[in-house]
Amino acid sequence: MNEACRPFREQLGSLALGHLDEIEATAVHAHLDGCSECRAEFRALRDVAGMLPLADPERLGEAVVAPPTGLAERVLSLVREERRLAQRQRRGRLAAAAVAAAIAIAIVVSLVVLAPSDPALAVTLDPSVPQVTTPIEATLTSRSWGTEIRLDVQDLPEGRVYAVWLREPDDDRSPAGSFTAVADGDEVVLSSALRLDEAAGIGISDGAGETMLYGHLPDER
Repeated sequence: MNEACRPFREQLGSLALGHLDEIEATAVHAHLDGCSECRAEFRALRDVAGMLPLADPERLGEAVVAPPTGLAERVLSLVREERRLAQRQRRGRLAAAAVAAAIAIAIVVSLVVLAPSDPALAVTLDPSVPQVTTPIEATLTSRSWGTEIRLDVQDLPEGRVYAVWLREPDDDRSPAGSFTAVADGDEVVLSSALRLDEAAGIGISDGAGETMLYGHLPDER
């Protein structure tokens, strides 16, 4: 790895989870524009981060689908083989980290596959200000912990941080996280603790709190 990439590599996970402030996120995105290696790693981290809200530990007791027969033994066999290779090649720590990461991803994927699917609600967010001209499509799914939100983000000013929220019937806003707009658009996966059947609308605001786009949720759903 190029030494110039190291400080940015350390921030890729935080960027994928939306934990960087606007200045930090802008700096990392500028580096990604010119570094294909870091860009590839960020895409992989972003995909895994996008699945994390779908992993619902409370639903494990409700799942009626059992894991494939022999899954545990196959995983343990892989771990034992990696340990033997690590000892021979003196890669102890790196091999253990690789196995742990692979198992973590496998667990997340298993939770996504085994969890029963809930009906999704499609909502169009219409622009509320002149500088935004293109509507954004959102897909809202009811979960036991609240609401999962997927946004097809297009044509927002690049590099700026936007906040997503669900509107409650009394007009209070339930936060659902934030994202940084990129040049070619992207799919954003966020979550809110507010239940879908308790939400009246969904909106996106800029850093100053001004509503940029808003979509009303139908009463019958």
